[in-house]
Amino acid sequence: MTRKPPAVAAKASATQARKARGAWYTPDELARTLARRTLEGLEPGATVVDLACGDGALLAAAAEVGDFRLVGFDLDADAVAAARARLPAGQFAQADGLIVDVGPVHAVLGNPPFLFGTRRPAAPPGFVLARGQWDTAWLFLERAIGLVGPAGRVGFVLPDSLLARHETTAVRGFVRSHCAAVWVRHDAPKFRGAHVATVLLTARVGVESCVLEMENRGHLLKRDGPWPPPPPVPAHWARLGDMASISRGEELGKKSLRRLDPSSSAGGPPRGGVRPGEVAVVVGEGIVSMGQPVATHAMLGTRVRKPAAHYRGPKVVVAKTGRTVRAGVDELGLTTLQSVYNVHPLVGGVERARFLCGVLCCDEVLRRFVLPHTSGKKVFPQITKTLLASIRLPPETPELVRGVAGAVAQGDEAELNALTTAWFSST
Repeated sequence: MTRKPPAVAAKASATQARKARGAWYTPDELARTLARRTLEGLEPGATVVDLACGDGALLAAAAEVGDFRLVGFDLDADAVAAARARLPAGQFAQADGLIVDVGPVHAVLGNPPFLFGTRRPAAPPGFVLARGQWDTAWLFLERAIGLVGPAGRVGFVLPDSLLARHETTAVRGFVRSHCAAVWVRHDAPKFRGAHVATVLLTARVGVESCVLEMENRGHLLKRDGPWPPPPPVPAHWARLGDMASISRGEELGKKSLRRLDPSSSAGGPPRGGVRPGEVAVVVGEGIVSMGQPVATHAMLGTRVRKPAAHYRGPKVVVAKTGRTVRAGVDELGLTTLQSVYNVHPLVGGVERARFLCGVLCCDEVLRRFVLPHTSGKKVFPQITKTLLASIRLPPETPELVRGVAGAVAQGDEAELNALTTAWFSST
């Protein structure tokens, strides 16, 4: 086996350690786009700061836009040294950008660490966005907006969960309440190996009404619209979360499963592919219609951690990934993976499960509740548990339930949409 030279091995180890801290250096082309959009028209001599500067890519791009005073901070001493070498005229220091004393600032650029859940460090006191399920990147954005003050500018590379995830509602609200103009571009390239999609965000801080522009690959998606709005519905409409329990399947990846021979499974029940000691498993790709989902994989029964009641049928299974809802009625009680939600009606049997499946798949629910949350996310859009629970439904009648359930049983989407459109419109 060929061994790496010690210097090369040490550099590779340092790079991996940096990436484990959520720090990924900004590609030059991306840096130029963000700097140009954020800083064009800014007065010469203005102070531009990067609170987690890495090797100085964003500040180097800022120097191409105008004659600014450039200041950068980073916790990594090697990164600070690289930034100094890249921009000798800049001012750099090894410091925590979330708490360092900066002084007057006109603009802040940033590609901060993306650290979520158990990987993130404790938040310094005083950050309003450090609540619930927060990401370190949100704190850098909050600090930047606070530093520049009215008429100041910020430009950031951020996780694209900003666009539509329930967990980022507070971040979207914070930006809209503190900024007078926001531009979001959703064709930023992925950082190789990071397994996260990104957006570019620029904003001018101010107290005027916020104007929002969103682009994807140069095409305007929306201008001066809500981001995204809660659907206006009557207060007496019932929440889906009050009609059914919603849960995810086993917390395992597909590598833990064995793919079944497609010929051994037809419409869900495996005929010969499941070995003794295994259970059939439904993942997202197995939900292909409103009928019985297809078991595409198998796993050892000893690896199932959730109780049998978690998977009992009849239930509705919903694929987690997608811009629209893909759901089917599972009457067999198959095990599911974490990429699938299990929706159990609190009352009723298979007819009730078919009714709820039809509701989730109908055009009215898609237009009113689903697309406002998923349409802004062009890479890896997801249906969330919170989104499903928040869907609101008008008062129903037994005749409606039977009609929708019958349309689902027959796979008649036209009849389903005719019934549900009339239902939503009449109430």
